[in-house]
Amino acid sequence: MKKFATVTEYELLSMAHDVLLDRFLMAEKRARELPENSITQARFEKARARYEEVSAELVRMEKAQKN
Repeated sequence: MKKFATVTEYELLSMAHDVLLDRFLMAEKRARELPENSITQARFEKARARYEEVSAELVRMEKAQKN
């Protein structure tokens, strides 16, 4: 990843995390409203996977900072 002068990788991931959380919650709401819609369910699963992936990386980075 390209290194930026004013933003750290952690800050970028944190910003992405916020956006992905919003998308995940919106997709979750739609999935509950339309449980039989396969497209809605697929979008929810993709949003969930992205959110969890970035969340896990943030936790890993936080643990590494403490050590």
